[in-house]
Amino acid sequence: MRSYLIKNGHLFLALKLDSGIYEFSPRSVQTSDKTSTSLFGRKWRLTEIRGTAINTDKPYLEFDRDTRRFSGDGGCNRVSGSFAIAGPHMKFSQSVSTRRACLDPEVQRVEDELLKEMADVTDFQIQGDVLRLLARDRLLLTFRTDPSGSKGTTAEASVTGTVIYRQRIALTNDAVVEVKLVDVSRADAPAVTIAEQSIKTPGRQVPIDFKVTYDQQRIDRRRSYAIQVRILEGDQLRFINTQAYLVLTHGHSNKVDVLVTAVQ
Repeated sequence: MRSYLIKNGHLFLALKLDSGIYEFSPRSVQTSDKTSTSLFGRKWRLTEIRGTAINTDKPYLEFDRDTRRFSGDGGCNRVSGSFAIAGPHMKFSQSVSTRRACLDPEVQRVEDELLKEMADVTDFQIQGDVLRLLARDRLLLTFRTDPSGSKGTTAEASVTGTVIYRQRIALTNDAVVEVKLVDVSRADAPAVTIAEQSIKTPGRQVPIDFKVTYDQQRIDRRRSYAIQVRILEGDQLRFINTQAYLVLTHGHSNKVDVLVTAVQ
């Protein structure tokens, strides 16, 4: 660089030998009262941690304007606490959560990271239906909400079917069937969980019916989705599907029968 100039709110950087000029405009950050108002009365669902998509849609936060308290779900446990905002700045405090253990280690990891990052939040931005929480200029957490801006208006649909296996093995009373609707569009990345159902099976045997309810706004008709099933007994994985069961898009149905096989 040879020199700089600030004019009309823009930054100009001149290169050496008069080889060019870079022009920068200010990053747009909404700080008005209207921005603060749009924080309230909406369910903000966590979609990314430090810019990386998470594999569950369970964690969310809601903010109460009058009490200046937040509440929500970390994925396994309810979370709550207080918050303060001043312009674009935000601070969480007195955060508490229940202490129920997660069956899914990935969901537990997401919950732990959510609570850890919330403690470092200093600023927030709202752009349309996206809420970003930052530590100064460093992006920590990204949330999305229903574009209509109100709770309870999400269009829901479901994938239904049955889980079966051919082995002559009876399920124990503590068996749990986990059914997930996942985005499998990217072969080089882990599947992203769109919705899931956990079914306890005391006294029940296959076939076992399932119904996974999902938010239709999270479905992109250009992408591919599948149903994944696991059967656990305690912490032990007993059955899993070994072939892909595609649903919803590219001509696939919202009903599917999933065959799982025993894990050796």
